[in-house]
Amino acid sequence: MLRLTKSQLTYLAGLIDGRGTVGKVKVGIYTYPVVRMSVTEPRWNLLDKLKEQLGGSISARDTEGYRRYWQLQGKRVLVFLAKIQPYVKSDKRKQEIKELLK
Repeated sequence: MLRLTKSQLTYLAGLIDGRGTVGKVKVGIYTYPVVRMSVTEPRWNLLDKLKEQLGGSISARDTEGYRRYWQLQGKRVLVFLAKIQPYVKSDKRKQEIKELLK
């Protein structure tokens, strides 16, 4: 999954810093770590590339304009977050990642 260069990891960390959400999602009685990013129409190909390289899923919603979402969850997200953690700039995002990686 994650054979990415330093520049790719820096870029991905920037995306998550700017457009992403890091947290947990509850499904039934289970809680899973999750990373999510949304974009509007002009940048949809970005989500396709994320799914191709990192896995995850893409969904769409027609609220507040048409948006697509890329989501990565479970064990894969922990590997992803551990890789991008050194490149994340936002203190808030750093704290969110630290909490999930405990």
